[in-house]
Order: sequence, then C-alpha cells, then structure tokens
Amino acid sequence: MASSLSFYNYRVTRARDLVVHVPPRVFQDYAHYRTEIFYDNDMKPGAKWIRCVGGDEDKNCANKYGIYHVSDHTNYFDRVVSEYGRKGCYSG
Repeated sequence: MASSLSFYNYRVTRARDLVVHVPPRVFQDYAHYRTEIFYDNDMKPGAKWIRCVGGDEDKNCANKYGIYHVSDHTNYFDRVVSEYGRKGCYSG
C-alpha cells in the first residue's frame, strides 16, 4: 500500500540500529522497502552513506551486523531523536 503512495520510496538505516530489523522477515506479509540508504557512521552533516537495492536484506547495509545497539537507534542525523521530537522537530 505505502509503495503506491509515491513514486520513489526508501528507508534510512544507521549502523547497528536494532529497530530497522522489526518486524523480522519471518512475517510473510511484510517487507521493508527495497531501497535502503545506510549510514555506517555518526550521521553528522556530510557523512558518507551507501545505497542498497534488492528484494532481500543486503549484507552490505544494516543486515551486515549480528549485534545491535540501542544508541544507534536513539541518535539519527546528529540529533537525539526523542529530544528532537519533543521540540516539535525543530532544530533551533
């Protein structure tokens, strides 16, 4: 359904973020977007990223890790996600 709402869809993932693997692929009626923009770093301005495309989870992106860290989920684009949300997604 969501794929039909726009022309181009992708998901952004960060290093060892455990949440990007939920729900797991064992649920047959669910699939992540095929295109993944993967940051294997701190995601500060200018940080490098790679684009992975495919039907399966690409081993060059978030699926390359077997051990995950909550801290990689709570910080995206050099911001603490919960604080950014409390500020109404305003960075000033």
